[in-house]
Amino acid sequence: MNFSVQGRMTPIYCAPELLINNSFSKKSDIWAFGCILYEWALCCLNRRRAFSSLTAITSYYYTANAPAPQINWETLQLSPHAIPVAYRPYREVVERQWDHLNRIFKSTFDRNPEERPTAAMLIELLTEYNQAHHATATGH
Repeated sequence: MNFSVQGRMTPIYCAPELLINNSFSKKSDIWAFGCILYEWALCCLNRRRAFSSLTAITSYYYTANAPAPQINWETLQLSPHAIPVAYRPYREVVERQWDHLNRIFKSTFDRNPEERPTAAMLIELLTEYNQAHHATATGH
């Protein structure tokens, strides 16, 4: 574990161990990647952030039963009944994609840095997601 001397960071992407203990590791970067992936996945909703503030990050860290940020109808503040009729057959496909992304979010936002995936593991998870997404899109 290293300690931040310069204090150079983008606070909204900071892992809790950096905010609270001023310490960081490669796993802190995994947390930041999770934040960026979450924004990317929700870019159609004005880049909604995984954590809206530094207080949200530390609150999540200290609240052991709080779930990791995830994508679902509730977090999107949408009702599945609002889906236009023509797109309703795709609801299950979209929800399966969310489930896969939510597993990635759960791992990247693990409160224990040592339990977060490595960069190589993340590549595997994203490759699996891409293959599943491609298979669904092409009907295979």
